[in-house]
Amino acid sequence: MDNTLYNRYALALLSVAQKEDKVELYRSQTLLLMRALKGNDEFLKLLNATNIDKEERYKIVDRVLVGYLPKIVNYVKIIIKNNRSYYLYKIIKETVYRFDDYLNIERGKITSATPLTKTQLNKIIQAVEKDLNKRIELDEEVDPTLIGGFKITLKNNIYDASIINKVDNLKKSLLNKEA
Repeated sequence: MDNTLYNRYALALLSVAQKEDKVELYRSQTLLLMRALKGNDEFLKLLNATNIDKEERYKIVDRVLVGYLPKIVNYVKIIIKNNRSYYLYKIIKETVYRFDDYLNIERGKITSATPLTKTQLNKIIQAVEKDLNKRIELDEEVDPTLIGGFKITLKNNIYDASIINKVDNLKKSLLNKEA
């Protein structure tokens, strides 16, 4: 499926959010929905099941998405109505990207050898935000093979302050001096 389809749905919801002046709220709801759908293959299969009447699938959406904005629930229903429920996760993911672009937010991942404290994480985020002039949101992951330090992976940038990277750089530097 072409990204153009995902983008059309995403831009339509962004337009609604802009008109209502609730872009942050809509973004937070679509982000929650994206995280809930990720890896939830059974629910996605259920919404895509052609042997279940669309009206019944709408009722399922109403029951599962209790607490979401009515327009977010209707957004999901429109996707089902248009026989695009197979692409629901990708559409929602694209929607979050469009909101992020509009709000100048970049999401990424920070990997550290040990769990970071809130203070450490906030200082790192502030430094990257200052460097990129964007709001940064990071998912945390622990990887003991880094030995120490951290690595941030964003869409177009990688910040590698891990001990393993410093050792690799030192090794390269020493090898270049020998040559």
